[in-house]
Amino acid sequence: MMQGERQRDEEAAYYTQKTRALADLFMMLFARTIEVFLRFNFGERYFNGLSALASAPLLLGLILILSSFLGQRGGARQMDSGLMTGFLALFLFAAGVHVIIAKIQRYRGALLHSRYSGTPWIYWLIHQVKKNLDMPLPLAEHYIKLWVEPPLALIVGSIVAALTPPLGMWIIVASLCLWMRGLIAAAQAREKLLDMLDQHIEAESLAAAFQGAREPLENRGVEVWGRLTPSEQAAALNLATMRQKLDPALQSMMTPPTHTASPESAPRVETAPTASPPYQGKPVDPSLYATIASSAPLPTQELAGSVYVECPHCRQQESISQATCRRCFADLSHAPLFCNHCKKRVEPTWCACIHCGKALG
Repeated sequence: MMQGERQRDEEAAYYTQKTRALADLFMMLFARTIEVFLRFNFGERYFNGLSALASAPLLLGLILILSSFLGQRGGARQMDSGLMTGFLALFLFAAGVHVIIAKIQRYRGALLHSRYSGTPWIYWLIHQVKKNLDMPLPLAEHYIKLWVEPPLALIVGSIVAALTPPLGMWIIVASLCLWMRGLIAAAQAREKLLDMLDQHIEAESLAAAFQGAREPLENRGVEVWGRLTPSEQAAALNLATMRQKLDPALQSMMTPPTHTASPESAPRVETAPTASPPYQGKPVDPSLYATIASSAPLPTQELAGSVYVECPHCRQQESISQATCRRCFADLSHAPLFCNHCKKRVEPTWCACIHCGKALG
């Protein structure tokens, strides 16, 4: 009984997936016929010769229907068929130009996402005006693709439909398909961002529970039901904090620098001769600890780039090219990263700061 229900569920999921794929293919074939006139600079895999050749039979089929079922008796019908034929020829020509340009850019080594949906001509014009007049850009590229291009194509299709209904209806249907694909792409991009943000919140909540926090500082929607036993918590805290509680001078003696920066960018770190190592089992003068702990932070150097590192021991801010802390000489290979714009912590895998939106280099 349960096996039969499971099989039916799998079949339903299979047919649902196929139906969505066919619907997306249908919308893509229609949308491609007007995207070639609205955008340029497509990705190599987003717009290729196969998608153009797949869209052409739809136009050709409509032309044959006009020629056979409507006949060639009226001048208006002859004009409809001729305009559809001209639109098909113009579409194939524009598609070929875009495919050739994408191949040339890839041959020249241009770094462009292969599934990039193209740059709108409207966005390019606004950007040119912004550069000439030194004005802020009012609309983002994705906003133009979603809320400017489809309505504009609908208006053009309605005007053309008054002159030649077949071509006008084709442009209207293609603009609706373009609009639907834009809405779907926006929803999928939002899902990816939310998934990344949820993973970040879950990681912080689990880390707080691992460190023994019984109640979170703020309600973020994550409930950690499992708690560590006192013995597990003590063992975890001992292992995690034993090294952090050591004096920075001792930590620098225990951990050799492992930074892999280039010789040009890495600073010179003076090391003691091997004949007289800094620590040979003798007691270290306590005044050394007091001097390091009470000394004022070094003057912060110009932190170039979009991110910087912060020493986990003395909180000294250093550039990401710095191998060791200039104040306590601690290893910075695993130091936390911070955004140079909003001064908040970021992760190495982020392309942009989720706090201020700035790109991270």
